[in-house]
Amino acid sequence: MGHSYNFETPNGIDFTINLHPYNISSSPVPGKCLVSTDFDAEITSAPIYCEGLELTDLFTVPAGWTVKYGSVMSDLSLACTMNSPCPVEVSPDTRYSIEYVFVVPDKSQSTILEFFVGDAFRSPSSKIEGFEGLGAVLYNLTIPSLSTRNP
Repeated sequence: MGHSYNFETPNGIDFTINLHPYNISSSPVPGKCLVSTDFDAEITSAPIYCEGLELTDLFTVPAGWTVKYGSVMSDLSLACTMNSPCPVEVSPDTRYSIEYVFVVPDKSQSTILEFFVGDAFRSPSSKIEGFEGLGAVLYNLTIPSLSTRNP
């Protein structure tokens, strides 16, 4: 892994920006953020592997960057440990938590820029369409603000 930067919002939710080397693989590698062989061959519908996810959804920001993304919904009532009962007592309003991963590959600079936010939003339902919470801020404001690099 390259560099890692952590940011925290005033309400205590944090997100991380990781800078990974631009590595290529034909399959996921645990603990790595990699572009697939097909994505490297400029097939933008091909996946990128990151945070244990196969990222296939994409959007393009105004500066022309392709962003791959994915999310995971977790049922917090099933987050049992050796020291907690199962199911865990969780407020029904916050039972489900969603985390987001956004990846911006840059082959020319040999880097992969990853935005990760865990526990970005909590909901009483496992059905969330679009982006919520800090994931929506990253999607709507932060990532689209990326600009082209200087020559």
